[in-house]
Amino acid sequence: MMMLPKPLKKEPGFITLMTVLLIAVLAVSVLLGMLFMSIADAGTASARTAKVYAGIFADACAEMGLHAMAMDDNYTGSSALTFAQGSCSYTVSGSMPKIMQVTGTSDGVVQRRTIEKNLSGVTWTEST
Repeated sequence: MMMLPKPLKKEPGFITLMTVLLIAVLAVSVLLGMLFMSIADAGTASARTAKVYAGIFADACAEMGLHAMAMDDNYTGSSALTFAQGSCSYTVSGSMPKIMQVTGTSDGVVQRRTIEKNLSGVTWTEST
């Protein structure tokens, strides 16, 4: 007599267990993706913040240099400021027009300004 294989017993929790495991794997995948994206965004935000600070510092030194030129029409020279998050410097040269080169730095990010003062006014150019 030939023996037939026994029919498999259906385990009641097997499908539930597989479903829970699949959902857990998907949830972990989504969470890891979100984590990596937030880490990348944090680096980008830090660079944006440094750029803003560098621009603010450059503007501060530019204002300081413009004030020095307003106080003395013959002013030439340079100065620098140091802040907790960075620094700035400016150099004024020439007679008419006067040219002021300004640099603001924060966390390795540099913002530059070139300011030209002549008889008709002031021209301000920004660059990175």
